[in-house]
Amino acid sequence: MRKRVGFLFVAVLVTLCFLPLDSARAFHPSAFYAREAVGLARGPAFQVYDQSGNLVFTRFVLNPDFTTDLGLGRWERFDFKTFFFEDGILVCGRETAGLARGPAFQVWDSAGNLQVTRFVLNPDFTETNCLTADLDFDGSNEIIVWGRETLGLARGPAFQIFDLLGNLLLTRFVLNPDFTEVTVVTPLNIDFSGREILIGGRESAGLARGYAHQVWDRNGTFLFTRFILNGDFRGPLLIDRGF
Repeated sequence: MRKRVGFLFVAVLVTLCFLPLDSARAFHPSAFYAREAVGLARGPAFQVYDQSGNLVFTRFVLNPDFTTDLGLGRWERFDFKTFFFEDGILVCGRETAGLARGPAFQVWDSAGNLQVTRFVLNPDFTETNCLTADLDFDGSNEIIVWGRETLGLARGPAFQIFDLLGNLLLTRFVLNPDFTEVTVVTPLNIDFSGREILIGGRESAGLARGYAHQVWDRNGTFLFTRFILNGDFRGPLLIDRGF
């Protein structure tokens, strides 16, 4: 969808809500994502609805072998020549049957056309998820995927950053292999020139020191680690990314 600058959006769980300043424009205000597991069992799909609750379209995504770690997001890209935004849907999941290739994401435009499919991390990762953020404030979102390498080398949590064309920008292993319950948010950096990557989790084995968070800049440079609360706390760990 193409829209002019000046629109606000709120993303809550799997619902994407667009709040137009110009009520005369039509938008796709909400999207829902789940997996058809019985009956025809066609696998993951998302639906987009307009502001009146009318179905705009349905798309089956990835393939029926994607059974877990489903994630939904919204991407946005600004065209500085036309002064319009383009936007669409990001979906992710983990292929656990069939070829069992592990986690992947797909980028769809606002008309329901598939733009990009990428398998990410590697098949030994579990507890994967994805989000979008404009890390460098250039008007185009990046895609962040993360999870825990629990098989094979079992190196623990890691994240990857991709552009909207599906090009891998960087990979970083974070925290240590004893961390579980990993989550990622993207707070503003200290000089408000972009966003950083904050990874939280719980060290549940080894020294078992409990919750910690680690901050990396958008170029993949490690900034700091802090243990928080104490080892007696249990999840889920909720993180407010700020603005």
